[in-house]
Amino acid sequence: MREERKILGILTFIISIFLFTSLISYVLNPYQNPFQNLGGKIGYFISKNLTIYLGKFFPFLTVLLLISISIYSVFKEIKKIHFIKISFLILGFFFLSSFLHYFQKGLSFNKDIFVLFNQFMKDSIGNIFPPIFYALFFLLSIYFTGFNIRLPKITFKKEEKEEKKKRKSIKEKEEKIPESYVSFEDFLEELPSEKSEEVFDKKEFEENAKLIEEKLKEFNIEGKVISISPGPFVTRYDYEPAPGIKISKILSLSDDLALRMKSHKIRVVAPLPEKGLVGIEIPNKKQKIVYIKELLKKKEYLESESKLIFPLGVTTGGEAFYADLRKMPHFLIAGATGSGKTVCINVMLASLLLRNNHFETRFLLIDPKRVELSFYEGIPHLLKPVVKDSKEAAQILKLVVYWMEERYKHFAKDGVRDIESHNKNFKKLHCFKLPYIVIIIDEFADLMLSAGPQVEMPLARLAQMARAVGIHLVVATQRPSVDVITGTIKANFPVRVAFKVPSKVDSRVILDQMGAEKLLGRGDMLFIPPGTSEPVRLHGPYITEEEIKRITNKIIINYLDKKLKEIFGNYDFTGFITKILNSGLIPFLTGGEKLAFSENMELILDYFFDYFPEKEKEKEKILEKMTHLTKNYYPPAPLTTWEIKDEEKIKIEEGELKEKYDPLLLDAAKIFITAKQASATLLQRKLKVGFARAARIMDELEELGIIGPAEGSKPRRVLKNEDEIMEIFKKLC
Repeated sequence: MREERKILGILTFIISIFLFTSLISYVLNPYQNPFQNLGGKIGYFISKNLTIYLGKFFPFLTVLLLISISIYSVFKEIKKIHFIKISFLILGFFFLSSFLHYFQKGLSFNKDIFVLFNQFMKDSIGNIFPPIFYALFFLLSIYFTGFNIRLPKITFKKEEKEEKKKRKSIKEKEEKIPESYVSFEDFLEELPSEKSEEVFDKKEFEENAKLIEEKLKEFNIEGKVISISPGPFVTRYDYEPAPGIKISKILSLSDDLALRMKSHKIRVVAPLPEKGLVGIEIPNKKQKIVYIKELLKKKEYLESESKLIFPLGVTTGGEAFYADLRKMPHFLIAGATGSGKTVCINVMLASLLLRNNHFETRFLLIDPKRVELSFYEGIPHLLKPVVKDSKEAAQILKLVVYWMEERYKHFAKDGVRDIESHNKNFKKLHCFKLPYIVIIIDEFADLMLSAGPQVEMPLARLAQMARAVGIHLVVATQRPSVDVITGTIKANFPVRVAFKVPSKVDSRVILDQMGAEKLLGRGDMLFIPPGTSEPVRLHGPYITEEEIKRITNKIIINYLDKKLKEIFGNYDFTGFITKILNSGLIPFLTGGEKLAFSENMELILDYFFDYFPEKEKEKEKILEKMTHLTKNYYPPAPLTTWEIKDEEKIKIEEGELKEKYDPLLLDAAKIFITAKQASATLLQRKLKVGFARAARIMDELEELGIIGPAEGSKPRRVLKNEDEIMEIFKKLC
């Protein structure tokens, strides 16, 4: 379609130029011979008729309009031609020509349309008013084409009141999204000036290619290196083996190649997708750090329409690679300590913060280690303070399942399928725009060890169903073992990233194949994209703690300044907020830290009175307002209530059973419903309890009529469905 418009634009341009030259030739010499016209006989005939009926001025304006439209359509993409605007523009040209013809009678050869129109206007409204009407209608027609000409607006008081009411109602129904708070150019460090020649040595690559060919010849493998793809940390040599050579033979020689190349670890990829070659990845002697700013400047990131796109790294060929949480839709990150997991999460969060405001994307951060995600405390994108307690995290994940169900009910009511279609049509649906919710769990292993069954079930439900409602999970762990990354978790997280791991077993747990044990660390990763099972080797970008602090501090200052102005009045709070940030008191102001709360609140008040001493007389009121701020710091999001209406449901989820029953009774019942059979050994494995306690839980479930009696060595039957079990437990609460 674009190519057809280009061709049409070129043809229009040629015809317009022909008409323009013909008109100039005719106007300069109206009594010329037809063959003397620059446009020939055809140009003479067209020009003569145009000037006779439309005068000398109007045809030139119309032809110039055609030339400008044709040039614009060739060099820029026109998605839609606005015929109404073009019609208003031509109408404006008509009134302008009428105005000029009124004063310059020499613009007409004969009684053209403008002579007749001016005569008609003189007869109708006299000799004085026609030029005034022409000028007025010319300005109006140009205004309706879309040019920014401000005309005075005259309204009566009643109309003004009605308009104000309409505007207020629109603001209540629609939440206007402000522009992004920060620009990465201002807060990310300048890229170091490294010459590519210093990093990529051609002689080194050529020598390595010869060594690969020679070493493989020693093992009777003939072939040659076809191409070399240099990357920041690793260079890939594309090797074409001779006919009859088995790929498995080359794969088994990776350690021998590493010995000959004097390299740390070599990874052999065979075959390369869509190439029919063997990829041999060798670490560079001179390695280059990939900075996040370098990837954020690329067109792929800047021109993407997705709100959840972020730079994941650079391929072995040096090409930027971006991931989109909407397509994943959930993300599992695993690797040893210091391999680059936390930097990967920081890069993701920083790029999403730079791309979205808190009306578009919200975060729920779970950090059992208490230090990794503390930089983000206080940004308005958070739904609540950073969660650091494992039991609280388990309850919140169950609450997120409730949010998911509420969103699905809302979508079913409005007749939409997913969050994208809902947010596109929220004005037509007369409802609110829903933000994306990204849940990030930094250390999943600790969460599974402390609250395994309570976490695994809601996480599996979210992974299966939450994509359509805009809820996405990012889970990271440094211990990729089978008891942490269980079969349920693994099945629902098809998109995974493996950083460097100590053993082949860990690599198989994450990727279902070996390879992650041969990575270099420091951001070197294997990524399984959505829809495929073949891993892609990437090197992740680097972001410093100072850069993260600069971004988050700017966002916090902008948000908190606006919040404090709403509470205390129109003062400049920048210095006060900066002081709180530098003192590390933001977690107390947001309500995220309860330890020594009163002492720290007194310190916050002291800082406040240092900047605003006139307010010290109202200390009690200021304290009351500050305390209220700590409880309502983070802005609410639609359909994300922290209180479920059904109080009985909360009691069931929290397991508040009568003292004579085991606290794990509900969890055991849920496990049996999922497994469709009941046994003590199953409870021992899932709940990590001893045989005596598991047998006691079985007896209690049999007493309640949920499972059947023992049938020898066979597993017991489950007699009730989920709804019936929930009714039983409601009576027990």
